[in-house]
Amino acid sequence: MRRAISHPSGFTLLETTLAVTLLAIALLVLTTTYGSASKVANDAHFHVRASAENRRSLTAVANVLRGADLNTIVGFDSMGQAKALTFSRVEGATLSARTHAPSEVLTWESGSVSVAGVPIGQVALLASGVKSTLAKHVPQNGFVVTRKDDTLVIQLTTSYPRAGPDPLEVRGRTAVTLRN
Repeated sequence: MRRAISHPSGFTLLETTLAVTLLAIALLVLTTTYGSASKVANDAHFHVRASAENRRSLTAVANVLRGADLNTIVGFDSMGQAKALTFSRVEGATLSARTHAPSEVLTWESGSVSVAGVPIGQVALLASGVKSTLAKHVPQNGFVVTRKDDTLVIQLTTSYPRAGPDPLEVRGRTAVTLRN
């Protein structure tokens, strides 16, 4: 009688080790890819939020300056630039002259935080003894208004700390043409 040939069932140690190694490599690649994609998505979300805040702040500053009487704005240097402005808004007019609201001051103020050694502050409006913050997270020299004829060009930089050595800086620019 013939003896039956037995076929071994299962996997050898070498096959099992190879399968586990390949599985571990695949998991490592997936984990690394997910981590990188997650970081890129978080950075993009952070940048979108920072850009939106910069735009809102720039709009707030522009809205304040829209009502200013061009003849009352002071604070520009010989290059036509200002980091602080004093102005009056037009309240009304008579046949002979315009009537103005009390003077207001728009300026950058230093805060208690610095990012990469640069002081971070805010752009504030002082009107009738009441201070209002128009823009937060503004680095020193991050707020400049330039006068070109009857147009004010507003430049605003906002800075946000993030992981790593450099902060995220968002720059915005808009113009306001004064028609009075």
